[in-house]
Amino acid sequence: MSKKGKIVFNYEELTSNMELEEITALISTGDRNSPEYGLTIMILKTLTSGNQTITKDKMYDLYMRNREYISKASYYRILNKLVTRGMVLFDEKDNVYCPSVFFSNALQKLAIAWETIVIKE
Repeated sequence: MSKKGKIVFNYEELTSNMELEEITALISTGDRNSPEYGLTIMILKTLTSGNQTITKDKMYDLYMRNREYISKASYYRILNKLVTRGMVLFDEKDNVYCPSVFFSNALQKLAIAWETIVIKE
């Protein structure tokens, strides 16, 4: 996870009880009508429902079922962004994708670091 993914958000929109669609809007373009948002929500909904692991072949099948709406390059660009940001984990040994807590752990560490800078004892 040495790559960096840019995330821009409005702090006033953040709550602790957000739905997947709201989180996706924050980490994608923010425009719910954009292709990036649609691809991101499709992948995350698939990963966060049911078994929560998807083989590499099933991830490709997901693309194939939707290929008339999206390009292969766009699909894998979005999937790679989710892996880079730590929201999705790819296990190379088993060739499976699954949701990850790295993203939330990183945000918690960032919050603690920021608070120590801003709040002086």
